[in-house]
Amino acid sequence: MSARFLHDERLSDLLVQRAIEGLGPEASSELAERARQHQDYDDDAIDRIAAALSMSGLELEPMPVQVRDRLEERAESWCRAQAGQQARVVAFPERQHSAEGRGLRWLAAASVVLGALGWYQAFDNGAQRDQLATELDGARQILVDTRDSLTSQQALVASLSNPPAPDFGQRMSVLAGGGHARVIAWTHTEDPTALEAGGELVWDNDKQEGYMRFSGLAANNPDELQYQLWIFDETRDDRHPVDGGVFDVPAGQGEVIVPIRARLPVGKPVLFAITVERPGGVVVSSRERIALVAKPNQEI
Repeated sequence: MSARFLHDERLSDLLVQRAIEGLGPEASSELAERARQHQDYDDDAIDRIAAALSMSGLELEPMPVQVRDRLEERAESWCRAQAGQQARVVAFPERQHSAEGRGLRWLAAASVVLGALGWYQAFDNGAQRDQLATELDGARQILVDTRDSLTSQQALVASLSNPPAPDFGQRMSVLAGGGHARVIAWTHTEDPTALEAGGELVWDNDKQEGYMRFSGLAANNPDELQYQLWIFDETRDDRHPVDGGVFDVPAGQGEVIVPIRARLPVGKPVLFAITVERPGGVVVSSRERIALVAKPNQEI
């Protein structure tokens, strides 16, 4: 079989479009009319090729036009090499790429279709067509494997971009049980935010790591005020305690655990204090509103 019908460039283009995207009523009628003009046209064989190219579920972003063009050239070179020196591979007409682009899915399918139709023209017997079908199955499996690999990579990227929230409660328990940390109870003041507040903090001076647990501390509006921790260090001037970080208490939570984020190394802590400050915290606190304090000699 010579497959001279493949020299009809419009017919070839319609076959590729049918295999990849499907045809509308008008294009289907045009395909049927052109096929009737060629006695060597074998629609069953073309359908088997199209079936082998099924790539359901493969949805990828469009790629740059220049990359797609380069891969199309490689696809044509590949099918020429596979068809052999004595075979004539049909040259398909240039396609106009839309502004949006057809994407990697179109390119992958079109590349294999180019190779498939080239082989179809070159091979004359059933055994060779069976070999072609096997090769097409292999190509389809490669595409499916690529899809699965990309899906896994996307899931990994998503997990790295959105890591799970740290479990400060567990870290606090581990730190408290380490043998070097100090567990200190909070004492509330008469500030309105802390009248019913309690809890404790854990601080390991060797690791310079600690966590604070609060219960009953009033929720704050971050646009109006925030809480700030100060660590008074015996080795430093009392006028300049170490900033331990600014934090919020969300509404509706009975208990809040906050990590201590000391801005400077702490030598020997003698007092921890929570103040109420303006949004963003301050560099030097006026200490007008102290909500909670904790002294290391009040260990529990």
